[in-house]
Amino acid sequence: TTRLVSVLLLHASQHGFCRDIAVQLAASLRRTGGNIHTRVLSLASIHRSLDLLARERIVVFVLSTVDRGDFPESASRFWHKLRRIQDENHFSGVGFTVLAIDDSNFDSLGDGSNTDLFCQPGRLV
Repeated sequence: TTRLVSVLLLHASQHGFCRDIAVQLAASLRRTGGNIHTRVLSLASIHRSLDLLARERIVVFVLSTVDRGDFPESASRFWHKLRRIQDENHFSGVGFTVLAIDDSNFDSLGDGSNTDLFCQPGRLV
């Protein structure tokens, strides 16, 4: 028997673009013909259950950047709670990848100096 692979796709963006990408990615994974089960959730929906996230095997974060390298509103609680976790091994069993979305033409400071903020939420996760 083929083992079921579960993939959790978590998204966060201001206007839903990352949700659309996560849904498309989930559909692509299911079309591979493997025994893949996907779930697509907003990061806003899981900030209260990070212990459940620690039980996942494969997680894909699809995140956008807003303003000056900030997390989208829907991910800010998740990020603040994640930063408070003291146990460095809390997520040791979780395989994850990050798809960070940003606008390479956007310059929030107006002087070309914010390149270090490009895809900042994705780099922080």
